[in-house]
Amino acid sequence: MVKKYEISIPCKDALNKSNLDVVLLGIRPEMLTEVQPSAVGNKFIQKVKFDVEVIEPMGADTVAIGQWNETEVMVRLSPESGNSAGNGFDLQVDTSKAILFDPSSGLRLR
Repeated sequence: MVKKYEISIPCKDALNKSNLDVVLLGIRPEMLTEVQPSAVGNKFIQKVKFDVEVIEPMGADTVAIGQWNETEVMVRLSPESGNSAGNGFDLQVDTSKAILFDPSSGLRLR
């Protein structure tokens, strides 16, 4: 069973004005990290379960590739995170700078 998540976004006005039923959510890899205790209480930071397929150490960062809502995503982790491929973990999603796109035209809504 696939778990779906509802997330808060700062661009709700643009979404409402668009009158679109479906939009694409643009989130950069640095907006997806291991859970940071300092982020508790921020309404644009949500915690979701992330299924990791690949972990790639890259020096100052570690990149994890896995699945979220049946979509492949790349996540930027601290090298000290201790996460490993094949194991799921909680992921912090910061949507404070998220961008919405019209899936038909590719145009940015925000």
